[in-house]
Amino acid sequence: MKNLKQKISSNFIIIVILAVLAVFASTMALLNLQHAENKLKQTSHKEILISLNNQAAAPITWEDLCSIEADEFLAVQKSNGKPPVERTFKGTALINVLDLKGVSINDSAQVALSSIDGYTVTFSADEVKDKHNIWLAWEMDGSALDENSGPYMVVVRKDPFSQRWAKQLCEIIVK
Repeated sequence: MKNLKQKISSNFIIIVILAVLAVFASTMALLNLQHAENKLKQTSHKEILISLNNQAAAPITWEDLCSIEADEFLAVQKSNGKPPVERTFKGTALINVLDLKGVSINDSAQVALSSIDGYTVTFSADEVKDKHNIWLAWEMDGSALDENSGPYMVVVRKDPFSQRWAKQLCEIIVK
């Protein structure tokens, strides 16, 4: 009888723990969904938020990007065990966009670039200031980026494995 009570008690504790975990996981999934929906709305307006030292700055709009001279450039894209592919992109150096918005990068700054899915990659000031390295692209191989990659993609030309590229860019954070 004592073993039966212990088993019931142990099973009850396990069930309670599983229920708490299920509620927690559901809550986190809902919060993540709301965050993703907000980011998706933002990209449908083709805006990129800028945060400077934890303060929101003016967003980058499609109109802003159209006012900057766009360049075509080549970069090698490598993904998921596939052979590297040379692609032609259209866009501008990230530093040009920051300059347009009056965001200066000091030598100790870090620039984090975030995607809709939460993927974030961070660059040093020297990497960002190199006009031949980090690009904000909106076209690939002559076509606008599709919804899985765009509307904006970060292309890092000096990254041989494309690991620091970021699709669906939605925020630039300067620290």
